[in-house]
Amino acid sequence: MNEGCIQFKLEEHERAIELFKEASKMCGFNAELYYNIALCYYEMGTFSEAYFYLDTIIRRAYELYPKLKMVKPENPVFEKNDK
Repeated sequence: MNEGCIQFKLEEHERAIELFKEASKMCGFNAELYYNIALCYYEMGTFSEAYFYLDTIIRRAYELYPKLKMVKPENPVFEKNDK
């Protein structure tokens, strides 16, 4: 993943995507990797791909933390002791 970040900083977004995807294949779903991939696609102007990866992060979060679906403008946060 570090090499992907270096490539991103060098504005080598396509190479960074390859590296982030390789890392994802090795370790499985990782929100940080998916965010980095989305950011690369965003910087390249490929917004539909960026959206796909961001949407995947959110859908996975809903699976792991179902109460997130209840967050709305009128109910933006939960109490700390709310489980």
